[in-house]
Amino acid sequence: GRILVDLPVLVDYRTLENIDSVEWLEQLAAIDNLIPAGAGGGPAIIGDGQVPREITARRKWVEGLNEVDRGRLGDNLEAFFKVPEERRERLRKIAVKIFEDETRTPHLLGSIRAYWALLERLGTRQATTLNSMEPIEDRLKQVTERVGNEMVLLYSSSVSREDQQAIRDWLDQLHYREELFSSLGFGADPDLRIISELLYGDAQNSFITQEDTDKLVREGLSDHARRLLADLSSNPSRRVALGLWVSSVVQPAENGSAKMVDAAGLAKKFGELEGSERDRLELMPEDAARNELRRQLGVPDLAPDNTSGVLDSNRRPAGNNATERPSLPLKERL
Repeated sequence: GRILVDLPVLVDYRTLENIDSVEWLEQLAAIDNLIPAGAGGGPAIIGDGQVPREITARRKWVEGLNEVDRGRLGDNLEAFFKVPEERRERLRKIAVKIFEDETRTPHLLGSIRAYWALLERLGTRQATTLNSMEPIEDRLKQVTERVGNEMVLLYSSSVSREDQQAIRDWLDQLHYREELFSSLGFGADPDLRIISELLYGDAQNSFITQEDTDKLVREGLSDHARRLLADLSSNPSRRVALGLWVSSVVQPAENGSAKMVDAAGLAKKFGELEGSERDRLELMPEDAARNELRRQLGVPDLAPDNTSGVLDSNRRPAGNNATERPSLPLKERL
């Protein structure tokens, strides 16, 4: 009987471990795009993931589970009763909140499962730091920013035709501006230089000015793309987002550089890895980490003297405004 009462906690125990209060549950549920940002991740769902409200129905639900799901439920049960009673009671209150309004239950469950997926992508160390962050407003700010970054990265692999055309028109305008001729470089790949400036350049000194990027956003991009950029907290973050989108739109035949084309793909692949695998890459030298990601994508290693892609913020191509960039953790650069 006790197990059936606690069944909502036991079924989603792995995701509920990351929720320390009803307040944090409500804050997560209010974050726009949290669920799509966590799509494709999350722990294995036990059964259909929807625990019945009535105790008698719960018994039948458990009896209908397959052997694998019963094993997962047993593991969660064992872990749940190893934690202090105070924590168990807190998880019960959170579960009650999730199931008290049937119309909100799917959204609340989707929110905590998506949050689990985001934490997995961060890796163990960053996830632990985030979950312990106080006050809760600071934690919310960090999660909201992460959701914004995930949505930007997702969009880089599926930029709409409307936005693709807007980006191409914008690039053409930059190509034919006389004052940019020396910055883009005679004989150099102009698109590669533009992408590099967006990803690594200082907006205050870059030949791609704030006015240039504002024009693309204001006059060219769709409402959906503008909303994604608005969710990012800083202009530098928005410039990097535009750099990823531009690099995903420009094709190898157009810019002659497979390196920059696969940059967004490398970042996307890194985001799809399990937390332990990301931690392993985090400890590797940068070139080795990039080559490992390319190997997993089936992309040949690139020549070491080529311009580095989005995973390398320490080097930029020679030319105007070339500067040394401080070394940052791999996840920060992504």
